[in-house]
Order: sequence, then structure tokens, then C-alpha cells
Amino acid sequence: FFPAAHASRAAGTNQAAFAFRPAPGGSDVRAEPLASTSDAPATGAFSSLRVIGRYANTYILCDNDDALAIIDQHAAHERVLFERIKARAGARVAVQRLLLPANIHLTPPELAALEAITDLVESVGFEFTGVGAGQVVLNGVPTLAAGRTPERVFKDVLREISDAEHTRALTDARDRAIATIACHAAVRAGDELTPDECAVLLRDLDTTPNNGNCPHGRPIVSRLERRDLEKRFHRP
Repeated sequence: FFPAAHASRAAGTNQAAFAFRPAPGGSDVRAEPLASTSDAPATGAFSSLRVIGRYANTYILCDNDDALAIIDQHAAHERVLFERIKARAGARVAVQRLLLPANIHLTPPELAALEAITDLVESVGFEFTGVGAGQVVLNGVPTLAAGRTPERVFKDVLREISDAEHTRALTDARDRAIATIACHAAVRAGDELTPDECAVLLRDLDTTPNNGNCPHGRPIVSRLERRDLEKRFHRP
């Protein structure tokens, strides 16, 4: 929980950057803080909530009049990033060049999949050369995921696209790839957020489409009704 002096209503913040500290022991660090793109007043369904604390460095706890609103910080941020990338329809995803290219070993099925969908993989922010002989040289990754492990992000995106290619439209395959990038780039369970950073996330949710679920279908918010809580304490 936040100390009482730090509990604040989302509307009361002017925080412009959404930085975070990774969980203790984690090796992934985003290269740059993620700036909020929302200038909307804090009067929406999410931003008008009063942030009262956090639980397990994973859930944002908010007072919602007759209920406690519990927001999954990873699912929320993943949806914000997904919609932000997807809104740039037709544009190639920004690329961050790697200081040291990564040699990634691929299985025969992975290599065949990559050769079949090279253009699509490149369109979502990957730069690579030397495809063949069971490996690929990765030179660049999507900017949003630049702080994550290149091999894991690349293989996860490749798997999402190749799986989608067999049964789904190409546009849906791209959406699945973007969802995977957003998942890697988003704050994670265990990452510490300040009250102001929580408020930025809530404000961004107000202007984000489909803000009830993350791109993979998990709910973003759950409500614990006051009457249900009082029943647990046998209040009349």
C-alpha cells in the first residue's frame, strides 16, 4: 500500500512520463520512459478513480464509491501499448538497432516459418540478416521492446505470426504480433509504480479503445463490491 500521504486522486497529477523500476533481480530494463500521449482531463471512468494503494506490485487498488476496483497493471499497460501501435495503421513499427547483433538459433519449422513471412516480421519492427543454416542474425527489434531479451521477443512474435498464418487473416496475424510486442514491453507483475505513474496509466486507459481486456483477453479490472466485503465481516 502507498503511505496515506501519497494516496491521491488520478486527476491531481501532471506526471508526463511513465517510468518504472523492474522487479528486484530482473534483468530487463526499458531503454526510455514511456510518455503518456493522453491530454484528456481526468474525468473518465478510470482516471476519476481514487488510487488508494497497490498489492503485490501487480494490482492498483482504487476507491470506486461502493466498490474496490482492482486493476492489473500489466494487462492495462499492454492494452494501451497495443492500441497505440495499432493506431499507426499501415506504418512500420519503429526499430531500435542492437549495439551487438544477436545470433538466434532456429529450429527447421521456425526457419521455414520465417522465410514464409519475412515481410510481415520486418513490418512489426525486426531487422535481421543471414537467414539460413539454422540461425538468423538479429540487428534490430521494436523500439518499445528494446529493453527485453531479443531472442525471446523475436521467437514469441515469430510463433504468434506463424500460428496465425494457418487459420487467420494476415491483418489478424499482424495484430497478434503487435500484441506480443506490447506484452513484452508493458510493465510487469512485480514492477514498482509510483502513485503518479498509476494515475498516468489510468488516464491513458480512458482514451484507449477496448479497455476492458488486454489484447490476449484477460480482464483489466475487477470489482469487489462493498456489500460483499461487509458480508465477509458479518456486518448487517
